[in-house]
Amino acid sequence: MRFWRNTFAGPLLFFLLALVLDTAVTALGTDYFSAIEREGNPIVRWLWEIFGEARILLPLLWAGVISGAAYFLLKRVKPFLGVWLLYGIGVGHFLGFLSWTPLQTFVYSGNSSSVFYNLGAQVIISAVLGFLFAKIQLRISEKI
Repeated sequence: MRFWRNTFAGPLLFFLLALVLDTAVTALGTDYFSAIEREGNPIVRWLWEIFGEARILLPLLWAGVISGAAYFLLKRVKPFLGVWLLYGIGVGHFLGFLSWTPLQTFVYSGNSSSVFYNLGAQVIISAVLGFLFAKIQLRISEKI
């Protein structure tokens, strides 16, 4: 029960697990990040081109930036915003993980013209589910 009192631990673990799953399946799907054209997210493809061989470090950098931003929001602004950020981006990475699995038709339709539409839908789904998860967790932590 003590775990749920720490409003940062649960969402952080979820975010990191989803990031690891997304990164691992993306690495396999792109021949360990060498086939950039197989990645559906144009921003990630652009970052891979910029970082070159150092692109393997991007997930670590991303984890640090998001964790730091969430911690700042949690401690300095409003706890709900930090929890929402972690859950929202965690759901986005989990959907990214699903996009490489046989469940990909749920996440992506497969044609390149729909990538931006699907990424937009993924962001909306992530924000809504992140909001709901954050609300539920904060309610549980208040009652414990």
